[in-house]
Amino acid sequence: MWSREAIARLLRQAPTIVAYATILTGIYLIEQHSYLLFHSVVELFSVSVACAIFMIVWNGRSFIQNNYMFFLGLAYLFVAGFDLLHMLAYSGMGVFAERGTNLATQLWVAGRYVESVSLVLAPLLLGRRIRHVLVLAVYSLLSALLLLAIFQWGVFPVCFREGTGLTPFKEVSEYIIISILLVSFVILRQKKSWFEAKVLTWMSWSIVLTMGSEFLFALYTRPDGQINMAGHFLKLISFYLVYKALIETGMRQPHTLLYRRLKEHEAELEETRKALEKRVRERTADLSQTVENLKEEIQERMRAEQAYRHSERKYRTLIEQIPAVTYVAALDETSSTMYVSPQAESIMGFSPADFARDPDIWIRQIHPEDRERVLAELAEIHTANSSFTSEYRFLKRDHGVIWLRDTAFIIEDEDSGSRYLQGVTYDITEARENREKALAHQEQLRALTAQLLTVEDQERRKIATALHDSVGQILAFLKIELGTMRRLELPEEAAHSLTYVCEQVEEAIRQTRSLTFDISPPELYSLGLESAVEELAQRFGAERHLECRVQGRGEFEDMSVELKSLLYRSVRELLINAAKHAQASTIQIDLWRSDDSVRIVVQDDGTGFDVSRLDSAGDSRRAAFGLFSIRERLEYVGGAFTIQSWQGRGTTVTLVAPLHTHPTPSDRSEEP
Repeated sequence: MWSREAIARLLRQAPTIVAYATILTGIYLIEQHSYLLFHSVVELFSVSVACAIFMIVWNGRSFIQNNYMFFLGLAYLFVAGFDLLHMLAYSGMGVFAERGTNLATQLWVAGRYVESVSLVLAPLLLGRRIRHVLVLAVYSLLSALLLLAIFQWGVFPVCFREGTGLTPFKEVSEYIIISILLVSFVILRQKKSWFEAKVLTWMSWSIVLTMGSEFLFALYTRPDGQINMAGHFLKLISFYLVYKALIETGMRQPHTLLYRRLKEHEAELEETRKALEKRVRERTADLSQTVENLKEEIQERMRAEQAYRHSERKYRTLIEQIPAVTYVAALDETSSTMYVSPQAESIMGFSPADFARDPDIWIRQIHPEDRERVLAELAEIHTANSSFTSEYRFLKRDHGVIWLRDTAFIIEDEDSGSRYLQGVTYDITEARENREKALAHQEQLRALTAQLLTVEDQERRKIATALHDSVGQILAFLKIELGTMRRLELPEEAAHSLTYVCEQVEEAIRQTRSLTFDISPPELYSLGLESAVEELAQRFGAERHLECRVQGRGEFEDMSVELKSLLYRSVRELLINAAKHAQASTIQIDLWRSDDSVRIVVQDDGTGFDVSRLDSAGDSRRAAFGLFSIRERLEYVGGAFTIQSWQGRGTTVTLVAPLHTHPTPSDRSEEP
């Protein structure tokens, strides 16, 4: 059921509806009478609307704030030009009779491209400054090029052929124009906050109807057919909606479209004014409250001063109880000592009174071998305004020597600008002695480790020699004898068993050679480091099914046996880690020899790891222990060990070892 309000609204709009129906009926009757007249009426209406938009924005360009309307007004002047030329070139007008229907169709396509692109650009320019001279220049140049291409140069594609109808270019162009209009519709809806609801609705429907008309214009076969007529009706309605959105609103309600942003600014100013009034009221109330708070603050400060004095006494008591000397000294010409805690007498042998009488005691009693260094470090704190930390020896009153650790920093009095040095001094004599003992024990442990490694290497070589000379020879003899027996004519079962025994002996020989090489490779002592590493890489790659490459630069024969063994076992450990823990598929080993050192770089393409987490639990603990062992061995001989690893990008390990003297005769005699 219709409500009374709906019926009343319909009655109010009835005259308008009747007028619209009458106009459309009249236009339809005109089309029935003369299609050429109908076409001219529709095109003149669109030209009039486009020109009206241009005149409004051009005369109001100094105060129009809506860039959408301003840009479309400039662009529609050129759209009107193309539509006017299209009307004059239409078949039957007689203006360009010799050109035929194709000319009108070409002008139509050019005009629709200009219109659709303008509808895309217009919403994108909202909120930006538009230079109307530049816009007119660009559109003038573009229009001139299009007209020259159509009238003068003849390079514009053919759009209509007499007898066959629309060309593929015309049909494809219509669908491209529809796509551009769809993009303009989407952008317009995204920018809806910039428009009044009516303007947004009318412009949206205008774009939709324009898309519908373009679709119909892609289907017709005759320029005066029913499909062409329907397309012109949709174009008529779409331009009427543009008229409703821009011209009618611009003429009747200029404040709605032209001054919308100004109204928004006025609303913002009104909100700001209300907020300021509220803040003034709140501030007045705050001032009244501040007066009351001042009285309480005075009393609070008095209580705070009492608490400060009490806290100072507690702080002084705490300072005098810790096992360290606390001091405050002035940083000026006098260098006077303002405060030294009582612990100075028990630790340094001088009382606070001694420091007060003679500020130079501290500098004078620093050990002569440390004094220049400490003064240089202290000088930096004056210029860098940073903390000061130093360890030095101090001569006590009884001439005893103690180690002190001094930590201080600069404080500044904000009122006077004076600067003071405040610090704490600890007696670290016992800690220094313990550290030196620990370093000595560590050095002894490294020496013992080196001896153990040397003994281990010698024992490995003895075991490898024994395996090679005893077990290997026996197995080789067995292989020869079994080979002789296989040439005899034996029963089938005995021959099969003999073949199996031969295979097992062959496997025993292979395993014995592999075990001999793992324990102590003979090539390392007979052919040198590079050959041994190449053989190791070849055998390791074959066993693990990965690519192992070796590149050597220099001579490696004149190295000590211990150094060759150390580097060889380090490379072997790194290969195992790369294959087992990093799942590498390619490993590159590079060896360099210089005058005084050997450098080996092992690089893999494995998973990589976080170097800082080498000591974490899990499978990496074995790898971490191996890497730690390599580092300790290299550092003992004066070398270096570095690791670079990246998650997912592999690991690079660099070994550097200094060259020692050539192997002694005793070393050479032990080579297998």
